[in-house]
Amino acid sequence: MKNILFLMLTVCVGVNAADQKPLVINATTGRTEQIQAANTLSVPGAMDVNGYAAIGNAATPSSFIALYVQDSHTGDAVYRGLRVETTHVVPVAGASTGIDVLNYTSGANNSDHSVGVQARPQHGSSGALNDLYGVFSTVGALNGSGLVTNAYSLYSAIPSKSGTASITNAYGLYVEAVTGIGSTANWGIFSGGTNSLNTLYVPTLTSGRVPLVTTGGQVVDNAQLTYSSSGRIVNIGDGTLSSGSYVQIQAASAQERQVVFNTGTGNRWGVGVQTGAESGSNAGANFAFSAYSDASALIDQPIVITRAATGTITLNRTLTATKAIMSGVFALTDAATIATDATNGNEFTVTLGGNRTMGAPTNPVDGQKILYRLTQDGTGSRTMAWNAVFAFSSSLPSPTLTTTAGGIDYIAFVYSSASSKWHCLAYTLGF
Repeated sequence: MKNILFLMLTVCVGVNAADQKPLVINATTGRTEQIQAANTLSVPGAMDVNGYAAIGNAATPSSFIALYVQDSHTGDAVYRGLRVETTHVVPVAGASTGIDVLNYTSGANNSDHSVGVQARPQHGSSGALNDLYGVFSTVGALNGSGLVTNAYSLYSAIPSKSGTASITNAYGLYVEAVTGIGSTANWGIFSGGTNSLNTLYVPTLTSGRVPLVTTGGQVVDNAQLTYSSSGRIVNIGDGTLSSGSYVQIQAASAQERQVVFNTGTGNRWGVGVQTGAESGSNAGANFAFSAYSDASALIDQPIVITRAATGTITLNRTLTATKAIMSGVFALTDAATIATDATNGNEFTVTLGGNRTMGAPTNPVDGQKILYRLTQDGTGSRTMAWNAVFAFSSSLPSPTLTTTAGGIDYIAFVYSSASSKWHCLAYTLGF
């Protein structure tokens, strides 16, 4: 063979020196032929192991294992079944590998698994074991003066392929679910510490699914949250969720929750929940639009929406409308005393089925204007008495309604909180 393979295997076992024997491999067949009396095997030159090699005082050779190491050991605090140490003087730019495993499957039969390296540590002692590692990997001492660009304790690459073979799922690292072992904390991947040396690095996202970090520090994939770099758009949901899609921002009562729009790093607009505490009966946690200055200082809140169903929408700036503002007409219930809830609108209508009294409107707001449209029924000549909160002036006294059946009268009022009165502004009768 053109390539020269130098193999040194050292096995340390807890038995007498007389029982520690070397492994002798036939250079022609590559099979184990004889065990003699030393503990180190050094074979320079070409070697092709076509059979198997069994090492250790408890090893049982098998034709299905190329290299089998098994040992029963007591004594030393530190024990290694197999240790490989190499020193590589690099003649030119190249690579140095401690263990290189190539597991190649061929033929036409199906195969369940093809494993490069499989580690299955077991614990059978009655004593406590601090740590049980399937694979323990750490970067060794860096004693040289040359630059190490990247140092990986564990490096895993996505499988590649050539030819016509296809891969259904390709994983750089796949971790099975941890279940049924009674652990206090079950982690597929756990990163200890709080500084940048201990965090999980996710490359800069360009397009696709957005990884999320749960409250327990787990990085999860959510197919309902995707990002498009071309338009800088975050899409929530794929249209298949019956419950709909939403963004949830959680905080305790009286804490502000906002979505803020920036110019560069400066705040410009924000929408979200105000800081007011929740006191029950749907009070508190009102919604507001916030405006910020060039220095990111709060200017004001132009729109504030009270959370309660009977609350208000407050405009703290001048409203300019280029189209008509429609308030709608609210139908009142005809009764001996007619009730009005001022939060239901600004225009109210009722058909009078008898002589009536207009009761004091509830929930008035200073400066609020209301308009009553009073319609006579088929009989006509119905009269209207007004509660004391309705005030008429000497120039605009309480009107006498039209007597015509089906006739319509309009009467307008404005509320003054200073006097707690609804002042009559105008009326037009006899339509």
